[in-house]
Order: sequence, then C-alpha cells, then structure tokens
Amino acid sequence: PDSVCKSVRIISDVRIKPEKIKEFDSVYKKTDENRWIDTRDGKDYLIEIKNERWSFIVTISPDK
Repeated sequence: PDSVCKSVRIISDVRIKPEKIKEFDSVYKKTDENRWIDTRDGKDYLIEIKNERWSFIVTISPDK
C-alpha cells in the first residue's frame, strides 16, 4: 500500500494557467474556483489548482 500512487501533481508556468483553466472548464465539471470533478469508471477525481508566485500546481486525486 505504501508504493501505490494516489494522486498526481503537476507544476506549470503561471503564463499557461488561463489556457489550462479553459481546458479544464471544457472537459470537467467545475465545482468551485480552481476546482473540478472528473468522473471515470464510476469514481470521482478532484482536480485542483493552487497558485504559487511563479507557477501553479495542478493536483488530481480521488474525491473523498
């Protein structure tokens, strides 16, 4: 169980954030500011964007 990946974290340059938000809005169901839900095979996955100074972080994890 310790070696099973449960989430994905992607760090990207802040300049492409508007493009990513547009992509996420078109593909996933928006639930809040910088949050979306993706449903696959009957399971929900939470997609979140967190802002940093020069980058932003996208985290995809199972929704609890």
